[in-house]
Amino acid sequence: MCLTLLLLLLPWPTNADQFAWSYPDTVGHWAERELAVLTARGVIEGYPDGSFRPGRTLTRAEFAKMLVVALGYDRGVDVLAAVPSRFSDVREGHWAAGHIERAAELGLVEGYEDGTFRPERGVTRVEMAAMVVRVPGLAGGEVRPSLTEFAHAAEIPTWAGSYISQAVHEGLLIGFEDRTLRPARLTTRAEAVVLLYRLLEKRGELWDVRGEVVSAADGSVSLALPGYSRPLALPVAPDALLLRNGLPVGPTDLQPLDELVGVLGPEGELVYAEVSFQEVAGYLLELDGLLASYVTSDELRSTVALRPDVVVFRNGAAASLRDLRPGDRLYMVLDREGAARYLEAVTVDLSGRILGRGPQGLEVLTGEGESRTYQVAPGVVIYISGEPAAFGDLAPGQIIEAAALDDGGRILYLEVR
Repeated sequence: MCLTLLLLLLPWPTNADQFAWSYPDTVGHWAERELAVLTARGVIEGYPDGSFRPGRTLTRAEFAKMLVVALGYDRGVDVLAAVPSRFSDVREGHWAAGHIERAAELGLVEGYEDGTFRPERGVTRVEMAAMVVRVPGLAGGEVRPSLTEFAHAAEIPTWAGSYISQAVHEGLLIGFEDRTLRPARLTTRAEAVVLLYRLLEKRGELWDVRGEVVSAADGSVSLALPGYSRPLALPVAPDALLLRNGLPVGPTDLQPLDELVGVLGPEGELVYAEVSFQEVAGYLLELDGLLASYVTSDELRSTVALRPDVVVFRNGAAASLRDLRPGDRLYMVLDREGAARYLEAVTVDLSGRILGRGPQGLEVLTGEGESRTYQVAPGVVIYISGEPAAFGDLAPGQIIEAAALDDGGRILYLEVR
């Protein structure tokens, strides 16, 4: 029987509480996470009554503004708002005039043949796909994936085929359960938010910070960032929403080796974060490049991908993947994609029970029922019940869970309980 490692999907809390960066009418909504992230990023906001109205049809003006803000192209839109619009029906003083003009400047939106933009008209799925596919750096040139897998593909307008194809190819637009794309269907506010979430994720712009937790205190968190030698200390906003494995927590609940992705506020403070921690253990069977096959204590075989930058320790010392051997006991911490980012390996040369401790070594009753004395190597690494310990802390009766021996038969790594 094989144990398949699944991608870690963080479930949104299902209780009825309203969290920071959420709305009274989106609690428990299918797009609540995406709504929270884009609200924290300042891409979207609710109505004066505090609601978001996720099921309401989105207008062309609303989506143009959301797209410009999401991409960070909104600087100077106030100036553009004072300039006569290129569209005859975007009047002076329209709340989204500057954003519509900026979107037109960038080629993201186009008007109709009569020179209008029709800002208050609902935006269709194909119009939304066209705007998103035109984003600089995203358009895929001549890529035209087939849409034959979708029912009623022939109903897609000729002018829209390339946009829909590219949006599907990029993973931005997904069909419905009945295998339809419904290109003429009006888009809801929640659906547009999810598409923008996917767009920012694809562009690598969804998160402002990504790293591993080094330490955390009330009101702050210290992160190890890729490529930096020193941890980054971040203040945590009082109303920040922190989710650890899908559950809301406070800063002091974060643990070393937690993987954190987050959104920063205007002062560089952490306002929203998703924190994950997933671990697996077993015994190494085979290492094939960056793919490790192992068997769990329940005798279930599985495989796990290893990140190219995986941190490796073997028998308590820094090591590389080349140092691993079949039979090594593995402990691995996985990233959000299910690949190992931290790996500890122990060579299990010895197990049993401590009978006595002398000046130079240990008398051990081995798992085979044989009493033997083992010398201890200088610098031996010792753990007692998972905590670092010294040779003098060892005592008769302690159970040896794992011990690694050097070439001379001396103990160089020891775990007991």
